[in-house]
Amino acid sequence: METEHQSRVREDYGNAAVEAKTLCFTDAYKNVDLRWVPAEVLERNQGCTSPFAGMEIGLRRGDVVVDLGSGAGLDAFIAAKQVGRTGRVIGIDMTPEMLEVARRNIEPVTRALGYDEPNVRFEQSVIERLPLADNSVDVVLSNCVINLCEDKHVAFSEIFRVLKPGGRFVISDVFCPQEVPMYMKNDRALISACIGGAMAIPSFLSLTRACGFRGLTLSHSGSYSRIDGVDFLSLTVSGYKHEQPGEGTMYATLIGPCSSVTDEEGTTYERGKQVEVSAATAVMLQRPPYRDYFFVSATPRKIDASSCKGVLPEPGPCVYVGEYATLLGPFTQVRDDDGHVFEAGQPVEICEKTSRVLHFPLYERLFTLVNRAQQRPDALSVQCGPSCC
Repeated sequence: METEHQSRVREDYGNAAVEAKTLCFTDAYKNVDLRWVPAEVLERNQGCTSPFAGMEIGLRRGDVVVDLGSGAGLDAFIAAKQVGRTGRVIGIDMTPEMLEVARRNIEPVTRALGYDEPNVRFEQSVIERLPLADNSVDVVLSNCVINLCEDKHVAFSEIFRVLKPGGRFVISDVFCPQEVPMYMKNDRALISACIGGAMAIPSFLSLTRACGFRGLTLSHSGSYSRIDGVDFLSLTVSGYKHEQPGEGTMYATLIGPCSSVTDEEGTTYERGKQVEVSAATAVMLQRPPYRDYFFVSATPRKIDASSCKGVLPEPGPCVYVGEYATLLGPFTQVRDDDGHVFEAGQPVEICEKTSRVLHFPLYERLFTLVNRAQQRPDALSVQCGPSCC
């Protein structure tokens, strides 16, 4: 049975497909060569950014990829090119009009890619009931569609079910640092514009971890909209369905840049100090997104001090200009070298010096930053205290 929410979303996106109307706009593809993609697919693309924006998505030849809320098919067709002839892409969408556009463009896309036969297909379904077998998919993609799901816990449970052990999701969507006000959640126009159903970052983190995902990390962050003083962000995030290897003990050392971190299993690591971990945790720490932060070995090994480096801010007083940092993952807590402690999902006001530290490459993957002032205020310098910069 289709709910009233699903019926409204299907109707609005069906009309958008017929009229080539934009409900949710992104310019994330402006620097991508899409001359091989049919014009009507590009004209009907909807999204807040793109799962292909930011860091390299890493699709491999032969991968099985599912694109949730595939719409007119753009991301599915991009994935079809990246996985090659031996790969397989399945687009899932609930809107017949969008599916019609996507299906009639399978043949021209197949010709443009030089394939003998299509490696992509499109099926009609809601995300909460995926027509896919357990443990059958390498990568799940989605572009600004999870926010449209009425039951997000069921949606992520379905994603977890269909992924193979070691598989991952790469989802671009609209997020909010806080819970979206109720009047926005029930506004039909804001729902279809991907605002009303935006996930609050703390809720997203707890929900995906409760569904079994680990290694939650950020690959793209940008401002999407600001309504009635509420910030909405376009983020691309990944999460992994890790394998569970056999018993055993290994050793992990945090090499930086954080002073300390706490992982999703509750283990805290101090930079440069060796920690005994299970084989399952060791496997997790040797894979993205953890592997750049840790040294893992089968036997105790001393790490050279020069390999463990932090990032100190510039000397001098602090200036606050309205910037807030939110730890997104994969860690539940991070401490920097100035003693700032960041809890996952909780925005922390930071000064300009800390902001520059958090733009350091490895820090940048962990945090999303937003400026609530919207413009630079006439700010006074603040002398640092014991726990400040």
